[in-house]
Amino acid sequence: MALKRVWTPTNNYSSGGTKTILVIHSMEGFTGANGAKDCAIYFQGNVGASSQVCIDNNRGTIWEGVARQYGSWTQCNYNSRAISCEQSGYASWSKDYWLTNRSNQLHNVADWLAEESAKTGIPLVKISDPNGTGVIYHSNLGPTGCGHSDPGNGWPINEVLAWAKGGSTPAESEEMDMAASVAYYNGKPYFAYVGPDHKVRVNGGIIDKDNYAKSGADIDIDQTSGQKMVCYTNRDGLLCTYLQNVGDSKWYWENRDMATI
Repeated sequence: MALKRVWTPTNNYSSGGTKTILVIHSMEGFTGANGAKDCAIYFQGNVGASSQVCIDNNRGTIWEGVARQYGSWTQCNYNSRAISCEQSGYASWSKDYWLTNRSNQLHNVADWLAEESAKTGIPLVKISDPNGTGVIYHSNLGPTGCGHSDPGNGWPINEVLAWAKGGSTPAESEEMDMAASVAYYNGKPYFAYVGPDHKVRVNGGIIDKDNYAKSGADIDIDQTSGQKMVCYTNRDGLLCTYLQNVGDSKWYWENRDMATI
């Protein structure tokens, strides 16, 4: 998706040099409905800080405060070499939280990375050495990069880079049958469905954080033992079956049929 960039210029910048790194940050706040706009406006003040762009969960729109050829003030000694992205959110968030609650934001970041890579030639590869060329966490810049810990170990870099390179979640790439199903046990309903992050859930709980659904989920419950069984087709076209026993909170992967559905 081509991003809409809302120009929100700030005077907090310096001259730039040859750009070699695309730096991922988290704002450590600004998590409201218009967090990116609020942060961009904050950077317009006399605050000694800025970023090339600010990104939140509003799909398709980002806020741009410093042109890529200049140095934004957000990674200390690396400002001249960096093109920076500030994200609404916290470094303490888990990978599951990012993917479940910030999917639109992550796709915005992926589109931003793709656009910057196309303009600058910086490759879409994760690096940890700031002397290299690629996509890097703010935390990897160390003390001379301001010594921060964002965007956190839970930030889903592999998924975002895959999207930036042209991959997508199933919903964006093909028509899907995402129907839900319900089964009852002792009068209580159990709903199996696929969330917006394409993870299968039963009554809200994800059954496998590392597997993505291509189809809707079907649930059945043995009325004698109470054992629950959920089946769905994953994004590779393989049938996945999971079991959960009464009194157990875990789901167990029974099989992964090699037959394409």
